[in-house]
Amino acid sequence: RTVMIACVSPADINFEESLNTLRYADRARHIRNKPTVNRDPVAAQVAALRQQVAQLKTENAALKRTLAADGRDVGLEEQQQGPQ
Repeated sequence: RTVMIACVSPADINFEESLNTLRYADRARHIRNKPTVNRDPVAAQVAALRQQVAQLKTENAALKRTLAADGRDVGLEEQQQGPQ
């Protein structure tokens, strides 16, 4: 949270300056900032791809466990050679 102190004078001679100060303070009060995180697009893409690889590894391990439980344990070499 930000605090702003505006100094105004009750003297007639400073009326214009006090009015300008109050106008500036009012404009500053309505300013809203929305901070954003600066990210390198390449680093973000690498992070997304690493997350996808981890998810696919988890899915692959789950499918291997399912095949092993069903008694259809097919090794990598047998998959590459195909049915004979």
